Amino acid sequence: MTLTVEGEGDDSGEDPIPPTPVDEFTYAIHGSITGNTAWETIGLTKNAEGNWEYTGSFVDGSFGIKKLDENGAQAEWIGGAADITSADQAYTFTAGADSKSSLTGTYTFIYDPAASTVMFKTYEGEITVVKSYQIRGTIVDGGTDWNDYDLTETDGVWSAELTVVPG
Repeated sequence: MTLTVEGEGDDSGEDPIPPTPVDEFTYAIHGSITGNTAWETIGLTKNAEGNWEYTGSFVDGSFGIKKLDENGAQAEWIGGAADITSADQAYTFTAGADSKSSLTGTYTFIYDPAASTVMFKTYEGEITVVKSYQIRGTIVDGGTDWNDYDLTETDGVWSAELTVVPG
């Protein structure tokens, strides 16, 4: 094999900066810690530090993190295997059994995928409650993997236009 380089090189002595990788995944918290005993999925928002967060009301319950692909489908389940008993403390969060939290109140939930930690940070401000609904099931692909489909509200009616199959 032969490598041929033509032209003038850069003699600055500095290493080139590698491109920032594109994060093709997003994350969601999934569990009963928001008061829904049937387990619900809540999307997390990427913050300035590159962590994923959600601010809201939490109750004693179980949860895990879903890694979602570019279509919003679950790409990976990250159970966490953490037992959260105190706010404002990072807990190791790795693949494993579902996690549990005994905290009740308003917190900012922070997931740091690089450090594999979660934290419930005490929140002292007011929050605006935004309700949204999804339909969850296998009614679009008919397979065994359950997926979430967003519903849109119009005049108090939540709906989605989906091509469905038995599921």
